[in-house]
Amino acid sequence: MAFSECLFDYDAEVCAYVVRKIGRGIEVARELNAHTCLIRTGSLNPAGSYNPCKENLLPESKERLIETLKQVAAKAEAEGVTMVIETHALTIMGSPETNKEIIAAVGSDRMGVVMDYVNHFQSMHQVYNSTERLNHIFDYMGPISSVAHCKDIRVKPGLVLHIDEEIPGEGELDMVTALQRWHDLYPDGYMLLEHLGSDHYPHAAANVQHICAETGIEIH
Repeated sequence: MAFSECLFDYDAEVCAYVVRKIGRGIEVARELNAHTCLIRTGSLNPAGSYNPCKENLLPESKERLIETLKQVAAKAEAEGVTMVIETHALTIMGSPETNKEIIAAVGSDRMGVVMDYVNHFQSMHQVYNSTERLNHIFDYMGPISSVAHCKDIRVKPGLVLHIDEEIPGEGELDMVTALQRWHDLYPDGYMLLEHLGSDHYPHAAANVQHICAETGIEIH
């Protein structure tokens, strides 16, 4: 679900407005019998939801976010819709530990996160030791996820650190671990490819199917 507002805006009226907007989206998700309804947290940076801002990391920002998510969760419970939050290293929900903490504080079975593991690599060490990092991410976020994004990661050259997405199977990640951990958690679940040009999706899907076939991970 797309919206420009921040769920933990300083202005309570903005938060109330976006809760109403999400509420209507939840109603549509229920009418469509959607498996999940995806939302984002937003950012106090006016440039947009995935733009960093140091005020995002203040304790009071987290408190406002939790209160807003509780209202969203109440509507989701009433409509029987499962919500998932797109989390990212540049956002207020920037780490697996924070994600687990916030979802626990909301306290609803209808509120979880997207298993977008690539979004939680924060250093070259983590990328080049991806099995360890993937297991850490899945340990914290796996139980609170109900849908996943499937992609790989690459470190690109530059004068500062650049970590970017890559076609599954063509980057640095231990894709076998990522796919196996998801399958172990949700054997009847699914993963979504994203952020590719339309001509790259068949190749990306074929890569994933090949990895699964070689390692005995069932796709059905």
